[in-house]
Amino acid sequence: MKLSIKTIAITFALLGSTATVAHANIGQGYIDSAIRSAHSGSGNVNVFVNGNTATLSGWIEDSQSRAQVLAAAHKLPGVDTVNGHIFVSN
Repeated sequence: MKLSIKTIAITFALLGSTATVAHANIGQGYIDSAIRSAHSGSGNVNVFVNGNTATLSGWIEDSQSRAQVLAAAHKLPGVDTVNGHIFVSN
């Protein structure tokens, strides 16, 4: 079977978009809810999932809450890597 460069490129593009769609199926609401329920204190944490990487940014009230939010992000379906750009406010 002979594959052209174009066929290979299309295959990789489809595989990449399939991974993104899998995360889109869980929905932003689910993601936001999972992160919000991971801590009970104050804070403002934003989550962006791209492929298998979740990037969290914002602030949170203490180190324990930060650890809980990062752990919750690791538990999101399909997430292998978490970038935690969250600072502790106190």
